[in-house]
Amino acid sequence: MQLVYGFASNIPASLNKSCIFAVNKVNPSLTKYAEAQEDIMLKIRLDIGQVEMKDGNVQMTGNRLGIDNLQLQLRGKDKSPNMHVSLPGANGPNPQLSSGPKSLVVVNKGSYVDLTGTHSIKLEDGAWEMVWRNNAAAGALICAFNLAEEVKRNDAGIPRGRFYLTFPLWTSESLQDLRERKAKAEEKAVEAIERHESEVRMMQETNNPLMKALHFRNACKAHEDLDYSGYRVSVHRYESVLEI
Repeated sequence: MQLVYGFASNIPASLNKSCIFAVNKVNPSLTKYAEAQEDIMLKIRLDIGQVEMKDGNVQMTGNRLGIDNLQLQLRGKDKSPNMHVSLPGANGPNPQLSSGPKSLVVVNKGSYVDLTGTHSIKLEDGAWEMVWRNNAAAGALICAFNLAEEVKRNDAGIPRGRFYLTFPLWTSESLQDLRERKAKAEEKAVEAIERHESEVRMMQETNNPLMKALHFRNACKAHEDLDYSGYRVSVHRYESVLEI
């Protein structure tokens, strides 16, 4: 079974301990999935800066900091568990959901350009893990480092300290299922948006108070249908994934 990944639970207080244990049970294939990624090479480009939502879409704003040609090689079990950065899974409240810390090698330091020239970023004490809860459609591959020096270009930057990269993970089967569900949700959302726009237009064009009220009600219903369609704009697009 192949894994694919993209370039990112609240538990009610009334749940008893047995329910919490069931929710936090590990995917039984986690070890196999993680071991299959050992020796994989990742080539990464980072685009750092502020984003905002506008008209339902994610838009980049302000200055950007681009870090190019960062290459990492995933390795096996970390032989020095005290020499790496803390990982959110292995060192967090639910370590049973983690593959455990594994070593990685920075094959090529990423670089960026500012007014003074080209600079390399200094990543130290690297490690990675895979986290995947049982029955969850997606897991996560997390790389952790210490960033030895601040990386900055104008007002975009990364402060010195712990630095994490997170990649969502799917199996080929779960990804196909998510794509199909997304397509259905998008179809419902498009219909609701078009209906909302039509009702708003008719509400603005009519001078009849009763018809204005009717079109307003219909526009509100279309907006509600959009909310319940299940379609949400996301930074991660399931179309842009890579098999590993």
